[in-house]
Amino acid sequence: MLTLNAVLINEQTASAAPTGTVQIDGTALYVQQVGPATAPTLVLIHGLGSSTHVWDAVAPTLAKSHHVVLVDLLGHGRSAKPVGDQYSIANQARLAGDVLVKLGVTHAVVVGPSTGGSVATALAEQRTDSILRKAASSAFSRPGFKISQQMIEDVHGMTYQALTATSRASDDFIKQ
Repeated sequence: MLTLNAVLINEQTASAAPTGTVQIDGTALYVQQVGPATAPTLVLIHGLGSSTHVWDAVAPTLAKSHHVVLVDLLGHGRSAKPVGDQYSIANQARLAGDVLVKLGVTHAVVVGPSTGGSVATALAEQRTDSILRKAASSAFSRPGFKISQQMIEDVHGMTYQALTATSRASDDFIKQ
């Protein structure tokens, strides 16, 4: 099963080196970047028991039109292999998201087969909640207003098409 998700990163930092180890919370993750940094970003996450090498045949072709970021998940390839309970899909997604922040990536399409697809999905879910909370907080003028989990769940209950079409319609109405 191959999963494809668009991810918005709600932070930005300076770019890291194109290839090598990136430190996230003291944990070394191997990252490779190919293609123009100014092109749309495509993040490729491998499946269980694999590494960034699984993408060797397709990454050069994708790099002709995309900034391709490949990440060895924790415990795989050239990334750290710590002992403990750090291998949950949620933690793998958080680490991958933190790598993107460290690289200065603000928007990406994330692709992964098998376990990589699960990580891609979890990453999209984690980043979507953060972005939804920030966007919703701009709708309220009272400082410190706390966005309820129900508001986030209501948005998750919408399709992407319904959310974006309604947002555009609201913008158009206000402009009129």
